[in-house]
Order: sequence, then structure tokens, then C-alpha cells
Amino acid sequence: MNKVSEKVKSDAAIKRLKRRMGVAKVSSYITPFPVSNFIPSIPPDGVIMRYMFPGAGTISNSIMYAEGELKKGAEIRAEIKSITDVVVGAGMTIRKNFGQLGLDQQVNAGDRLIISLTSEVEITNIWVAFLWLPKVKETEVMSFLQAELAQLTEEE
Repeated sequence: MNKVSEKVKSDAAIKRLKRRMGVAKVSSYITPFPVSNFIPSIPPDGVIMRYMFPGAGTISNSIMYAEGELKKGAEIRAEIKSITDVVVGAGMTIRKNFGQLGLDQQVNAGDRLIISLTSEVEITNIWVAFLWLPKVKETEVMSFLQAELAQLTEEE
């Protein structure tokens, strides 16, 4: 059987199943991926985390924990470099051991996140974490659904 007739058969099966089931839309949940890093102390270059995104998506819920005299303040900077070397960055002063970094940003495949920390006082046991929710392309979802539905009709 050639690919055109397989596609026609698959499309017809999808229409039949939709009529039988009365379902026009299928929904699913995509769980964000937790990304985390630990470093025992600030290295000479100040970089406490590097991460490259394997696909487009959104980063959110960025948090940090560190030990030391943060009441005096430490400067944290987050930069996202694209594959064309366009840089989006933000910096802030942190004065607590635990807090939100506010790094809510869209990213593309190949973007690199670099988080650096500078401080006048010793800061140790530094944890950084965020959630990355990848984008799902409709074509990937449709290919999966068509294959599943074709398999169901062949079993009948």
C-alpha cells in the first residue's frame, strides 16, 4: 500500500472514531522539567550555573538558596545567549538565603543560560533551580494521534 492510500485510510479512521466517540479534541498535560545545580562556592569566574536548552520553551519558577552573610548583599546576574549571540540579561541584588530569581523567559533551541554571582563576603552551598516547559509542536501531536488511531482501527 502506498503512502497516499495509507494517509487516506488513516484520515477516514480518525473521522469514524471521532463520530463514534463524540470527541473532537484530545488533551494531555506536559510536565515541566526541573533543572537544578549545586556548587559549593563561587568560582573565580563567578559562574554558578550553565545550561543549554535542547528545544524551545519557557523557563519559570527560578529559585536560589545560598549560605553566608547575604544581608550585606550579593549581585546575581542571569544571561540568556541565543545561537546568534543576542544576549538577554537581568541582574539583581539578593539579601536573603532563599528567594525567587524572577527568571521567566521564552527560550529557543540552543539558547544558553549563564547565571553568575559576585559577593564581597563568602557565600557557600549555592543551589539554583528552575522549571523548563518545552513547546510541543502540533505536527508531533498529530503524528502520534494518527498512528495510535490507525493502530486501533487495524485491531477491529
